[in-house]
Amino acid sequence: MSPREPSRRGQVLVLGAVTLLVLVLMLMLTFNLTQAVHEKIRLQQHSDSMAFSMATIEARTLNYVAVTNRTIASAFVSMMTAHAYLSAAGLTVNILKAGQMNFIFIALEELGQCLSCCPTCCVPHCVHAGDAMKVSSDFSSNASDYADKVKRRERDFNDAIQDLSDMVKALHQGQHDAVDHTQRFLKGQGLEMLKKTNAPWSGDLPSGVGELNVSQFACALEGSKLDDQCQGGRAKSSAQSRSKVLASVANAARPDFPAGRMTAVPLQLHPSFLFNKLVEIQGNIGTAFAMMSGGCARASATAGDCMSNGNGDEGKTISAQDSGGILMQQWNDGSMLWPFGGTRLASDADGDTHQPSDAHQGSHTGFQGMQPEDVCSDGDCFINFRSDADEKDDYGQPHVYGAFSQDLRKRLNGKHGAWEITSSGSLSFELRDQRTLALVPDRDGMAVSKAMVYFHRYDTWKAGPNLFDPYWRAKLHPFTRDELQQVLEQAHFDGRDAVAGGAPVEGQRP
Repeated sequence: MSPREPSRRGQVLVLGAVTLLVLVLMLMLTFNLTQAVHEKIRLQQHSDSMAFSMATIEARTLNYVAVTNRTIASAFVSMMTAHAYLSAAGLTVNILKAGQMNFIFIALEELGQCLSCCPTCCVPHCVHAGDAMKVSSDFSSNASDYADKVKRRERDFNDAIQDLSDMVKALHQGQHDAVDHTQRFLKGQGLEMLKKTNAPWSGDLPSGVGELNVSQFACALEGSKLDDQCQGGRAKSSAQSRSKVLASVANAARPDFPAGRMTAVPLQLHPSFLFNKLVEIQGNIGTAFAMMSGGCARASATAGDCMSNGNGDEGKTISAQDSGGILMQQWNDGSMLWPFGGTRLASDADGDTHQPSDAHQGSHTGFQGMQPEDVCSDGDCFINFRSDADEKDDYGQPHVYGAFSQDLRKRLNGKHGAWEITSSGSLSFELRDQRTLALVPDRDGMAVSKAMVYFHRYDTWKAGPNLFDPYWRAKLHPFTRDELQQVLEQAHFDGRDAVAGGAPVEGQRP
């Protein structure tokens, strides 16, 4: 009998168990890697949405500033128009005074004719001389009455200028509040709903990246309260230069009446009214005609000659003037022409300019300049775009960055997957070299994104960025290598583990 051969039963079971273990480990690895990839995609989408949302909020703020800048300029135009009307009203007083002087000389002409032809035809001329003196007195009374009317309107004028100035101050304050509110969002604050929806287990925006966003925003503006947070940007222009910009825009937007009434006929006084008024005082006898060179109103450096544009557009005062002229009148057997003086009116901190004085009863201090110091420190009030001619710097248009990290093993419920055997996400094998099999990455996932706030006007695409046209928009934008490195450093990310979102790094294929 031969020796008994050893039994081979059970070998398939051992091999099957080992194979099953390998399959289970591969399945677990697939689950973990799939979930990690899924969470990384969610994290990148969250970073993109945060960058785009912050850029959209910033674009809306710039559009708000642009619209309110237009409103502020319109308020100044309204002030100029009010000054022009009050100045023209004062001119009527001067014309009526000229009528008084004309009829004094017409009376002397009639009296001279009365004496030269006496006694044959003296009676009509002597009567006319007496009537002419009465008409002269009527012109004087009408001039006084009209001056009183202008005085009564002066209080309404001052109230209107004060109300418009208060509105401008409120708009300035609203702009600064909007800018201050926007910087909160650029630091990632106030957007918790996005995080809750997109990547609830991601980290917050790193403070360094938030400060970089605020710096970009601050460098796009000049005259805001964020000026000192612009790091390495273009130097801002002076408050005086920005005042000139605002004053120039307001002056350019003036309608014809305050812009310049350069005409020989005083159209600003309504010719039919003036003619009817003069002839009415004359007793519907003869005719009257006034000639002058014109008038205007503007925001300027001083209450000077606004028609010559020689005093600049600094916007320290709003002034109006109407030039003098000549009033020609014919009545019965006499005629005369007499010059009448011009008018001047200014509103500023001093408020001491108003001619003629008899149509004036108080000062005009409602207008405190284009940048009132009682609203903004050091007169910094008007917010303008800080443009840059360098195309590589996107002409000064601001960028917004997002940078976020997350433990890719966390799920929506904040727990690990049921298939994860260990809390570390790795499994060690007792092999000779003590190798470890990682079922998920052992580092947090990281994602960075970039958006740009840009200006584009559909009807005039060549128009440069500015804060008077509300055509600011937001979009995701490619990184440059230097920008990516800067964002990674500010976020304290290892650049090898972060992916630039939104668009590829410039110079690389997507």
